[in-house]
Amino acid sequence: MSVSKTPENDVDAVSNQLDRIELNESTEDKNNNPLGNSNLSDVGKSREGEGDDDFVNFNALWETLERVFQQPCKSISRIDQKTSNQIPYLVVMEDDSKYVVRISYPHPENQFHNYSESYAVKRLECEANLTSYVASCTNIPVPNVYYWNAKKNNDVGSEFVIMEYLRGIPLRDEWSDLSFEEKQEVLLQIIDILLTLKELEFPMIGSLYTIKDCEKSKMTIGECVFHVFMQSGRDETEDAQFGPFLSTREFLQAALGKELGFLESLDDECHQLWSPIQMQLIELFFKHFESKDHDLTFVICPSEISASKILLDRDLDGNIKISGFLAWDCTGTKPLECLYKYPLWIKNNVENATHSKERKAENIKLQDFFAQELFECDPDAKKICGDIMRNHFITAILEEYMRPWSIHKRIQLMYDKLNEGESEESKECTKDRNEDHTMKNYASESEENGKKNV
Repeated sequence: MSVSKTPENDVDAVSNQLDRIELNESTEDKNNNPLGNSNLSDVGKSREGEGDDDFVNFNALWETLERVFQQPCKSISRIDQKTSNQIPYLVVMEDDSKYVVRISYPHPENQFHNYSESYAVKRLECEANLTSYVASCTNIPVPNVYYWNAKKNNDVGSEFVIMEYLRGIPLRDEWSDLSFEEKQEVLLQIIDILLTLKELEFPMIGSLYTIKDCEKSKMTIGECVFHVFMQSGRDETEDAQFGPFLSTREFLQAALGKELGFLESLDDECHQLWSPIQMQLIELFFKHFESKDHDLTFVICPSEISASKILLDRDLDGNIKISGFLAWDCTGTKPLECLYKYPLWIKNNVENATHSKERKAENIKLQDFFAQELFECDPDAKKICGDIMRNHFITAILEEYMRPWSIHKRIQLMYDKLNEGESEESKECTKDRNEDHTMKNYASESEENGKKNV
């Protein structure tokens, strides 16, 4: 879908290859109606006629863009992206500068995840703050944020953010065409990004908020706007604690308590099925979760290292480079264990039966490469990733809270570990022998099959 200004007041369908509708307008009608006499209900309908963005008031969006950038807007075009609860648009201004507008779906049935209205507002605010902070403090290729509006009932029709346009193609569309050496290069650049984030240390766990200090604004750490605390109405759980938190134990304990309270609010069948598993996890946590020296230092962590949230480009010499890193949704400062994880596309495919043996074998080689390079670049990574019990707890509590069957299988893995009955000395020897594989044991372990990678 594209909204464009032309001398004629009519509506023209552009090529089906672009899968969008182009709306033209009369220049003299700009101030009153940027779309001329076009019917706004037809804006953005795909060839299938889904009309999933007919809630957007493009008049108001057009006016906002011209106010923010102090120049006329030439076009607004829908970007094809189906793995988000936001709709992205490419904006071209009169001087040919480009920007991206992301507008949230206002209807829960259109979202991939169901969030309360209050969470949606906090989510956009914290993502904009975090992106701006990373852009100002590092050389990580993140988009600058120029404007955002977190009010659900604003003139545009839903919460939205206006960001810098970054040149590049989503990694998910390019990965299979890269050579093995180019894939390794991408992983090395991801490691550089993670190491850069590790340098930004914080004293608390939470999300980033802006506070006014006289005429200036500054960032502060506030309550956690993380999926584990907010998804599917969890932010409305009675007596839940959202932080900020001063230690990893406090953080995980609050997440466990919130989940138990949330399960109690569900119908009897779900409560009876899930709560015993959660109680078993809580019992294990209080008995066997060990605090570490690094528990009082926290870092900004990507929401997930996903191929859909990384853009690739090539430099003048044709070398591959990451041109955009966009994984800042529903995250903030977290324990170090949450930073060092395998990229999802080399992790999840290993046990996927639909992939060839060759692809699975390549993914395992890339996992080994990623772990070895990370451990060489940061000796602390071995210690951070090497405590398998701690990482079991962190994964179960922060990532598997909506999959009780996965938690159940992970609990069995933890019991197996405890029942090994190793002395402290033999544990250290085992760790030394397997330290090159500790990250694989943590990050690529298949909880669905209850297997460990060796």
